Amino acid sequence: MNYDAFPSTWLHRLGFKSFSFNERRNLLPNLCCICALNINPIVIDFDEQQVTCSITVNCTVVFLTAIYASTNYLIRKDLWHKLSILQAQHTAPWSFIGDFNVIMGAREHLGNISPARPPIRDFQQWTYMHDLIHLPTRGANYTWDNRRLGRRHTKRRLD
Repeated sequence: MNYDAFPSTWLHRLGFKSFSFNERRNLLPNLCCICALNINPIVIDFDEQQVTCSITVNCTVVFLTAIYASTNYLIRKDLWHKLSILQAQHTAPWSFIGDFNVIMGAREHLGNISPARPPIRDFQQWTYMHDLIHLPTRGANYTWDNRRLGRRHTKRRLD
């Protein structure tokens, strides 16, 4: 999709507007932030893995971060660090939504090869440090499947 030609008139007819995309150097954005026409988010920060904005609701400022985390553990670790800094700079209610590309523990993994512990530990520490609440999900237990056959087949709950 060419994001320069994003269908803003189509969104507008539905009562929405686009207010930000993430920056991915030579790649097209993979996060498109939209909201209702009567909401005016202020973009605080964005990069290849996230877009963070503030929104005022009933005279209360809240922060929202849309995430599409890297599949690379070291790049994803930089995201947790950056988000920790942003949270320290802005003390208000915060919500993180999106694809974190990591699991909270072995219970979110199905397969013969055990998941790597450092990415799980780092994600757990980040979520506990910031008192994040993981919302329960309904439907499929696993949101990602590597589609391999036999012993190499793996499923995970990533989102």
